[in-house]
Amino acid sequence: MNPPHNKDKNGYLFKKLPKHGLSFVMWGMKLKLKKQEGQVMVLSVLMLGGILLGVSAFAGLLMVYQIRQANDALSSTKAFFAADAGIEWETYNRYKASSTPADLPVFSNGASVTSSFNCVDGECIIRAKGFSGRAVRALEIILSQ
Repeated sequence: MNPPHNKDKNGYLFKKLPKHGLSFVMWGMKLKLKKQEGQVMVLSVLMLGGILLGVSAFAGLLMVYQIRQANDALSSTKAFFAADAGIEWETYNRYKASSTPADLPVFSNGASVTSSFNCVDGECIIRAKGFSGRAVRALEIILSQ
């Protein structure tokens, strides 16, 4: 049993394909595309555009994380050396300075430091914390007498 064929206004035979919903012209044994709506093209362009947008947004996010990580490494280094300067400052004030201790060091790179000196049972502990940006680094020295 042959599928039903219909004629259009020009007298061409066509059949509607149920799966795809596309009309094809029957001309002998050849099937020619009669009319294309363009919906598939629009959807494919939108999908490709969405995929490219998603990929580029993800790549941009990775770049932001890498830049932030590089900046954090710089801040971490500044904080470490500020803590080291705090240890040196505290050591100098306790063992070499006169009776009035010097002021805490001021850094030109924006870092800052806090330090402490405690002696308990013959052991002296010097602690210093260096701050730069979001980074905080701490050093500790234990001196035995």
